[in-house]
Amino acid sequence: MSITPLGGVFALLLVMAAASPSPDARARTKRVGVAAAISFPFYDSAALTIGPFGVAPHYLGIIALILLAATFRSPGTPTTRGEVLCLLLAGISVLTTAASPWLFSGLSVLASGTGLDEQVRFQSQLTYSASNVAQVMYLAVNLILVTFVLKRLGIGRDVIRVALTTGTFAGGMAAAATLLGANYPHELFDTNPRFFYAELDTRLRGHLSEPSHLGAFSLTALAFFTVSALTQSSAGNRLRDILMASVAALTLYLSEAGTAVLGAAVGGSLLLAAATIRTLSTGRLSLPGFVAISLGTGIALFLSQPGYDFVSNILASKQGSMSLTTRSFADLHALELTAQTYGLGVGLGSNRASSMLAMLASTIGVVGVCTFVGLCYLALRNGMRARNLAEMAALTALLTASFISIADFTSPILWTLIGTGLHANAGLDHTRGRTGGAIADRGSPIGHRDRLSAAQRATRRTD
Repeated sequence: MSITPLGGVFALLLVMAAASPSPDARARTKRVGVAAAISFPFYDSAALTIGPFGVAPHYLGIIALILLAATFRSPGTPTTRGEVLCLLLAGISVLTTAASPWLFSGLSVLASGTGLDEQVRFQSQLTYSASNVAQVMYLAVNLILVTFVLKRLGIGRDVIRVALTTGTFAGGMAAAATLLGANYPHELFDTNPRFFYAELDTRLRGHLSEPSHLGAFSLTALAFFTVSALTQSSAGNRLRDILMASVAALTLYLSEAGTAVLGAAVGGSLLLAAATIRTLSTGRLSLPGFVAISLGTGIALFLSQPGYDFVSNILASKQGSMSLTTRSFADLHALELTAQTYGLGVGLGSNRASSMLAMLASTIGVVGVCTFVGLCYLALRNGMRARNLAEMAALTALLTASFISIADFTSPILWTLIGTGLHANAGLDHTRGRTGGAIADRGSPIGHRDRLSAAQRATRRTD
């Protein structure tokens, strides 16, 4: 086992954040949360390498947050439907992963460990592997993050902002290096032995493994900072978010990712349609409706000239390409596996695909897919009711890109967004830990929401 330079930096940040003197539990919680969030955008890198396996940096941060959350009293709130769905998803995943490789042994699968192109040409036979154990453990950690850490600490919104800011800054540095003809230190980030890192001269991939991953991240950050800028009351904060949105738009443009372009078109269309329906049915324009129409208008302008030329060139380059052929075959093969296993799936870590939906259908089955979609629906509904608009716009963008062509079920940003939405309306009293310190920031939306009366919260839900 060895630690990478990137892992060393993040481990040092976490130790410093946890060990530094704190006036109260709130300050320590926020500091550790920020230190953990800084590692979240680097999910294609490794902090630790154990033989042929790599452990992503964000797992160090999540484990630190789990240990921190364990020092606080339980809020004593009843189990929510979102938590029930998380437990159901965990149970389905464990049972399927334990039984399917034995029940359906010998089926042709696209196993992990090599590039997708190579797996399409040389398929593997279904059997138990280390990837099964790893993927179940990754899911377990992320579900603990959702159901335990984010519920008990209430720092989801802060974590998301720091993570997207850090990743956008890293992508912006890569974009600046590309535009200035300077070298970007890819060797610092290309450290996971299980990943294939694209070597491209024309498309930007930044700190991630391939341009489509950077495109999906940039789309998520662009949605977040754009909506945040539209809903800010402070001119300084609005200017900050506009700057970050501009950097995210630049990295999205340089990645030339068809996944992100399609995700923007589909996600923007859904938001615009939802806002239009609500406006017509109620006769008034709500804040979410205003944000959705603003985003839809922006996307419409982007799709005009010269935006139309940019988009059409990207999509035209994909037609008939090896990348599109490989991804299409992987998704069709995943659907065939779903049918061959009677909708049960072959288990987490046993098959790869391009689309997250196709990958989930082939691994945890139809019931698992329905459970995950239900979880996402609850997160979006609760988040919109609580007016966490920037986070829910980011979740919509990331889910859209993932369902099209990013099969990353372990993304810490995805699960943090889901957890933030699920607990948005919890009305938890994050005021006392075992140390007696307050951890709800009075200047944060979480602290403000905790002090709302039941009548005020009910009024906000009906808006």
